[in-house]
Amino acid sequence: MEIFELVVTAPSDEMRHAWVDVLCGSLTELVGGVSIYEGQGGYKSEVGVLVFEPHTKILAYCQDMKAREVFNFMSTHIRLYKENCQQKAVLVVLNGELYVFTEVPSSLPLD
Repeated sequence: MEIFELVVTAPSDEMRHAWVDVLCGSLTELVGGVSIYEGQGGYKSEVGVLVFEPHTKILAYCQDMKAREVFNFMSTHIRLYKENCQQKAVLVVLNGELYVFTEVPSSLPLD
């Protein structure tokens, strides 16, 4: 079984929750179910200021697909989320391996 994780942040809670609904809906159709975790994270801004913001972590256990296949299916949705929420980067974790996409590729090579 493989694991797909996506961290969602946005300029407002309403926008974040709307995109979580979109992403979870597509992901659930694909893999059958997801888990959603609310949290808060932080990062250092370009000018060195620590910024903390709420985020939502979406986790899916992939029984019939590889995590990279799930990413490839979700890449268009992830790209739209990144653009609409004005994110400089998107954090995706595939089987414990961290990817930080400043430009979301349309697909990842399958192992």
